Amino acid sequence: MFESFPEVYRVDNGPYQGTLIDTFKVLEEGMGIELERQITSWPRIMEYLGTDKYDFTFIFKVPAFEDKVHYLGKLGCLADIIVPHQGVEINSVEDIAGKNVAFIKNGGFAKANINNPTFIKSPAPDSPTMMRLLANGRVDAIVIHSGHYYRLLNSHEPRPGMPGDWRTKFGFPVVFQTYEVHLTLSKNSPHQNLIPKAKVAIKKQLENNAWAQALENHGMSFWPCPED
Repeated sequence: MFESFPEVYRVDNGPYQGTLIDTFKVLEEGMGIELERQITSWPRIMEYLGTDKYDFTFIFKVPAFEDKVHYLGKLGCLADIIVPHQGVEINSVEDIAGKNVAFIKNGGFAKANINNPTFIKSPAPDSPTMMRLLANGRVDAIVIHSGHYYRLLNSHEPRPGMPGDWRTKFGFPVVFQTYEVHLTLSKNSPHQNLIPKAKVAIKKQLENNAWAQALENHGMSFWPCPED
């Protein structure tokens, strides 16, 4: 699991908590075995994905990883969302026409709209920069991953360059696209025999709405998957 608020974090060097910690406990209980928890960074997870360094991993479902891991089942979804400045009317993707929109350069939204001339483009290097632009009224809207957005919105860390009432500057988000979050097992793991138990545990957590509850416990909005 990667260490980041609200997925896995600590307060004042206390015990680890977070959405993935809650989900991990439910899966462990459902499998009926004790698993070794590894807290690391996202780049390290990507480096070792599909090797025998890590067995189970929480990642998005993308074709590029299918030759490295077994996708054992969907936990739920996160989303790329369009967040308008308070008072800017955006109720759908089409409503960004004519608006000044910030987004991560070279990200999915940037690539999907490379030839779209209907809105003013303001590429940004990272999510905190986009939040700062929006809070200060420099752009009409931002396109940001829901996990990043709620992490920054709920974090108590200082936010340099933000107005004092910055949290009131954001309007209601609109979904641009969703991502399925899955539990996976490395194809090079020596524990292939655990696949049936893991699938049963995932089914149990879906029935109990454990993913939605984990998000709610740590200040993140739940985004239903399109078919749910």
